[in-house]
Amino acid sequence: FLLAEEEILVRLSTESQLSGLVLDSIRDDNSLFDKSYLTELEKILEFDLNHNGMTKVVSRTRERSAQIEKEGRFDGFHQAAWKNLNIPFIVKAKSTSKGLSVAFFHAEKNQVKLIENIPLTGTLSQDRRQIHHIADTVHLGLFGTKGISSTRILYTVRTKKTEQNSEAWVTEVW
Repeated sequence: FLLAEEEILVRLSTESQLSGLVLDSIRDDNSLFDKSYLTELEKILEFDLNHNGMTKVVSRTRERSAQIEKEGRFDGFHQAAWKNLNIPFIVKAKSTSKGLSVAFFHAEKNQVKLIENIPLTGTLSQDRRQIHHIADTVHLGLFGTKGISSTRILYTVRTKKTEQNSEAWVTEVW
């Protein structure tokens, strides 16, 4: 018995813009992992933060990178500077011999939260789950709701695609 392919039509009464989030590179602070492994973990975290229905990781411009460097400390954030850059959320991570720690900042509330010493194994398939957990914890800390790895949500992403000199809107359901 085969079911016919069925189209699902989703009508949304509202549209909201994603909030900008700066994700700093994972810093190596005498960790047990090489830079390429930390880069893989960072890509997973960036994917999760881009697909949570609330935030969009913005590019690291010279101004944004300079602000991160000025702040110095892992858990240091300057509210006025980030507000001037129109960035509501900042996430920094560092890997040490004890594990991965993440600091995230809500510029509007001038609030910093820490996730400390999440153990990593060096096996990407296992550590991927830890990164999903971190992304969910960041989401909970910023928005007060569970993240996408621990809940089921439905949202759409609308992008403009250009092909053969024509533009069209493409909407994906996540």
